[in-house]
Amino acid sequence: MGGLFLFFIPTSQASCTATTTSSSQVFSFTAANNTANADITFSGTITCIQPQRVCGLLGIICITINNANVSPYICAKAVFSGITSSVSNQALAYQLVNLSVGGVTRSSAMSTDNWYGPARTVYSGNYQVPYSITFRVPANTNILKAYPTGSYQGSFHLMIDMQGGSGACEGSGGGGWDYADLTMNYTLTMPSYCQLNTSPTLDFGTISDINTASQNYDTTSAVFSVCNLNTPYTLYLGSGNNAVSDTRRMTNGSAYIPYQLYKTAPGASAAVWNEAGGTSTVGGSGGVSLTGTGSVQATTIYGRIAKGTAIPGNPGTYTDTVVITLTY
Repeated sequence: MGGLFLFFIPTSQASCTATTTSSSQVFSFTAANNTANADITFSGTITCIQPQRVCGLLGIICITINNANVSPYICAKAVFSGITSSVSNQALAYQLVNLSVGGVTRSSAMSTDNWYGPARTVYSGNYQVPYSITFRVPANTNILKAYPTGSYQGSFHLMIDMQGGSGACEGSGGGGWDYADLTMNYTLTMPSYCQLNTSPTLDFGTISDINTASQNYDTTSAVFSVCNLNTPYTLYLGSGNNAVSDTRRMTNGSAYIPYQLYKTAPGASAAVWNEAGGTSTVGGSGGVSLTGTGSVQATTIYGRIAKGTAIPGNPGTYTDTVVITLTY
């Protein structure tokens, strides 16, 4: 009596495929999120196919059956440089965090080329192993620095390896049908960006003159601003709360002391610093125009109470508030 007996011969051919939300993702900075973490999360599933040769004992009859399968334990690692491509010689440092691959988890920053695990393999129907990993450029905590405008790009590898035992991770040397190497591509776009970093105060000191100022009372302060490298921008100063005919005035109740603010040291040729021509465009005649360097820039404000200015008889502190507008 004859019969056909089948036996299975596992093979070691590597065959893991991944489905992902996107292997290439973009993060766009804005003025609102420039000082927050820039996070891109890659996620999806990995399915590993285990080829098996099925052969009969009688006669030479063999076929290969590809079955989705998992091993009891799983390890994962990432290989990455930690810096993006550069724009104007400036690169962005990044981390990989919040790793979750089929039972392997790590919330803190990962080390490159370091295996994590083994952990019990977690999978869903059809032996799909879920994965998730977050690319992060940490928040720019230095408010005196702005990154150059442009696109920062690069990639990293996420690797998994399943194994039969709970000992040390076999790593890349394990190979086989349960090994995967996924490439993740990222782009970070940095637009033109500016910010003001101070609210300057001009203090004219104490004036003891009666009726009129016997001399010029001069003072200075500065506006501190930060814009991306090569970003043109203009600083404008408002007229204050009490201006009359383009002359700014400080007030103490119903009494006023006229003063003026200038772009350069007061003198015959000094230009008044104001909002002439409007504040909606860069390069308006009333403002001071600059080009960003990526670092803090200090722009001096010159203030003067001119000799001969009427001085009220009301003693006390005279103040005014001037709005600073940065247009870029």
